[in-house]
Amino acid sequence: MILDPANGSAFGVAWNNDPTNDTYYTDDWDTSNLFYTEDFGSTWSNYPNPAGSNARGMDFDGNDYWTTNDSGGGLWRFQPGVGQSNHAIPEITSQPSGVAVFPYEGDIGVAVTSYTVYNIWFYVWDGADLTYLGSAPCPASCTSSLGLAYSGNTSTMFWSYNTASGYKISEFSFDISVALEQSTWGSIKTSF
Repeated sequence: MILDPANGSAFGVAWNNDPTNDTYYTDDWDTSNLFYTEDFGSTWSNYPNPAGSNARGMDFDGNDYWTTNDSGGGLWRFQPGVGQSNHAIPEITSQPSGVAVFPYEGDIGVAVTSYTVYNIWFYVWDGADLTYLGSAPCPASCTSSLGLAYSGNTSTMFWSYNTASGYKISEFSFDISVALEQSTWGSIKTSF
């Protein structure tokens, strides 16, 4: 697919997962536009990007789009041209780069990478709040951590990154287990 000529610094891309009325979106780290096409790149239009030119990774959860904000602006959840909300991710102290959404216990799991701290941070969106679940080291050594994508077919993630020998993509599986806090255990114990 040929990008809009004005989209010369594309970073994140997302698809609306609708093969009969497909729409592709891409952001750009050099402009404040979100570019989209509904005809596989023959024509392009744009909306203002909620993260401006700070948007990096992007994904679609079936209803909303998500993008990171590389200047410490957290995560943006939005519907292009309709509405947006910003969610703080203070656990990530370096520039966020990639984002992927996935099903998590009836809610939406959100995974985020950053350029220079080589972890993947996990959150859950319950429709009202974004809650931090924890983090794990990236699955390989790298010189920069870039994008994430989730495959519903295999329930695995794809992670793009750079090493001294060039750019790579790795596929990995993951399990999320959240430890009970002592106060939670006390509440559970007293209910028996």
